[in-house]
Amino acid sequence: MGSRMNSSKVHSCIDKFTANDFKFITQTLTGKTQSTSAIVSLIMDENSRHEILDNPKLIAAISNKNNQVEISSQLYFYLIVRNSFIDAGIFDFNRCEYVAEILASFVEDKVYRQLLNHSKNFFIYSIEISEKINHLDAYSSFQLMLQTGQLYLLLTGCFEEFLIHQTERTGAPNIDYYSSLGRNYFHTAGKHPLSEEFMMEPILKDLSTHFGETRFALKEMREKYLNLDDF
Repeated sequence: MGSRMNSSKVHSCIDKFTANDFKFITQTLTGKTQSTSAIVSLIMDENSRHEILDNPKLIAAISNKNNQVEISSQLYFYLIVRNSFIDAGIFDFNRCEYVAEILASFVEDKVYRQLLNHSKNFFIYSIEISEKINHLDAYSSFQLMLQTGQLYLLLTGCFEEFLIHQTERTGAPNIDYYSSLGRNYFHTAGKHPLSEEFMMEPILKDLSTHFGETRFALKEMREKYLNLDDF
């Protein structure tokens, strides 16, 4: 994100699809590589984009190990999150787009990776974050609440083994503790005045209310589609 969020679409991964993404979608659905403009128009239209992206040919194409596809992290994670959410009975498009963007940011941003690789005691880290939020200005505290809620969702959904190891090695709280923290950070961020300004109240309320089912859907997604060690 930039220095200041200014759009209701700040959390949408679809806005970041690349030319290669549209080429892949066009070729997979039509067998042609030319004239992607029609596909671009349909995907940019909120009334038609999901019908296009829900086509089972797309998830089949990226799941086929014999295929070498060059697509963005945003499209890749949108497809596997969407299909995993559907399997889990979650049909909300906004939640899918938001969570897919969290995952895409993970593979593009070294901050999460460095934290996982070097944090000796994640429980101590969680306390430090809580204290830091209380001493920041309104915008910075809102940003940190968002980032921390996202991190806990990612950890509890995709890195359960990491947290279990922390508990066994350091006596830190179990995964339910971090799930509760993640839920609370989304809830608190959703009540923050800036969440209304950035039009994020609905998605933050949704994630705080449905944190548990979202986490379990991510766990199933990782087991079915993903090896994060590859990123």
